[in-house]
Amino acid sequence: MIAPPFDRSVFVNCPFDEAFAPLLQAIAFCITNLGFFPRLAPENADNAANRLDRIIELIRGNS
Repeated sequence: MIAPPFDRSVFVNCPFDEAFAPLLQAIAFCITNLGFFPRLAPENADNAANRLDRIIELIRGNS
């Protein structure tokens, strides 16, 4: 997969739980509707440092 252009990317750092899902969906819709690309680094069981690594990879265009 080719990474979207950096200058059109919007990095979203937010909770990824069920209660937040409708708001995340609305945020992603608005970003896309405005012609930008939402970039997310979902949480999993790993610690915050691993999440930060995933965000850095997104910024660098490696993911």
